[in-house]
Amino acid sequence: MLKYVALWLLSVTISAFAQVLLKKSANKTYSSRIREYLNLTVIVSYGIFFISTILTMLALKKVPYAFSPMIEGVSYILIPLFGVLMLKERIPKRRWIGFGVILLGCVIYTSGLIDSGAMKEKTAAEPETESELAVASEAVGAERCSFSDLFC
Repeated sequence: MLKYVALWLLSVTISAFAQVLLKKSANKTYSSRIREYLNLTVIVSYGIFFISTILTMLALKKVPYAFSPMIEGVSYILIPLFGVLMLKERIPKRRWIGFGVILLGCVIYTSGLIDSGAMKEKTAAEPETESELAVASEAVGAERCSFSDLFC
């Protein structure tokens, strides 16, 4: 399960990077409205968001949903840090205190998950009999293929 948590954290990290890229693009002046929205930086950013979504979907196949607030909360720290690195922004002391509160909340939340036994990896229930298999394939729609089926 740890590699899927790492995959999800990678997804959050590249999503934060893409958000800062969009801000960098928004800070520029363009010759026309179309160039504001159709430039390489914006297109690459949305491509990164798409990849981030795919990575999150893959991670959610094995990581319990209870981890979502903690893992997604990391973005509240990463976005300003990328802003400092890429845009040379300054982070005030109050925001650093806020980062500490967010990290403390993540630690407390995670310790509650560990204590409650929610750290168990998700597994799909396998149908055992012919009738259960028929019901499962009918519910899924054996002839249809959805986007999430690509990651089975």
